[in-house]
Amino acid sequence: MDIDPPPGFETEARYLLNPIPFSVSTYKIPYLFAGKMHAILCRKWKTRIKGRDWYDLVWYIRNNYSLDLAHLEERMKQSGHFSGKEALDKKKFLEIFSRQVDSMDFEKAKLDVLPFLKEPDSVNIWGNSFFKEIVKSLKYN
Repeated sequence: MDIDPPPGFETEARYLLNPIPFSVSTYKIPYLFAGKMHAILCRKWKTRIKGRDWYDLVWYIRNNYSLDLAHLEERMKQSGHFSGKEALDKKKFLEIFSRQVDSMDFEKAKLDVLPFLKEPDSVNIWGNSFFKEIVKSLKYN
């Protein structure tokens, strides 16, 4: 739960029926995606890789969701990971993403998600070239 979100996001009410009918206010998907991308680009776990973040990235891209770059920029500024004088555009984002991919140990990322997968072979393809290629199909708000 983000108790100090940066500005520049929209929410929506979602209605759930179990265990009893209730509503919850949540970020709209492009802003959730920005939060996930912020975790991918900026979270530092030293030796503990969060493969779940990368699994979620594949889910967002597979489902054709848009990434809100302006909100990602706000999150990165808030955490001290972006201080650019110009806006975070697609080109700058892809440079930052590429550097992060190059620094990743995807074997450790796979090990993090394997206990949760019904089809463990689904992450065999994970690696630098895979993530650099799929991010090219990203849509942006």
